[in-house]
Amino acid sequence: MERRTRLRAAPRECVPLRRPAVAAQVKQEDKVRVVEEFTRDENVAVTVTTGLLRRPDVAFKAMSDDTVRFRRTATQ
Repeated sequence: MERRTRLRAAPRECVPLRRPAVAAQVKQEDKVRVVEEFTRDENVAVTVTTGLLRRPDVAFKAMSDDTVRFRRTATQ
């Protein structure tokens, strides 16, 4: 019999990875692929994007991309 686990919503405050040494071995492109997969849901994507843009370094780098700046301006 196949056992399925349910994903739980992340708490407001992120819990640090329990095994950062293992996470460090995962390639960046694989991490990006996983994040893209989890953010297919519109509500999840909005929540994650809002949280990421609250980080000053992330927001600065994101706004350095001309396409991102154009789309942000177009949606305002």
